[in-house]
Amino acid sequence: MIEFVPYLLVLIGWQPADVDSSMSVAQSLHPSAVACERAGEQALAENAGAYRRYFCLLAPTQQDIEDLWQEQKP
Repeated sequence: MIEFVPYLLVLIGWQPADVDSSMSVAQSLHPSAVACERAGEQALAENAGAYRRYFCLLAPTQQDIEDLWQEQKP
């Protein structure tokens, strides 16, 4: 099995006429930065009148999570 660190696509959207009650957030994992960017661009193209923004972030590794846990321990 080949391990990889996935990219996390975070998609934020809202309807301009009713921002407060129309905010939405979605996320998905992608195997590469290119795939993440493609999915983000596709989501923007399918906006259906909503404003959308997306961010592609490198998901934390197991070591990142363990390091954070060690920092947080009392």
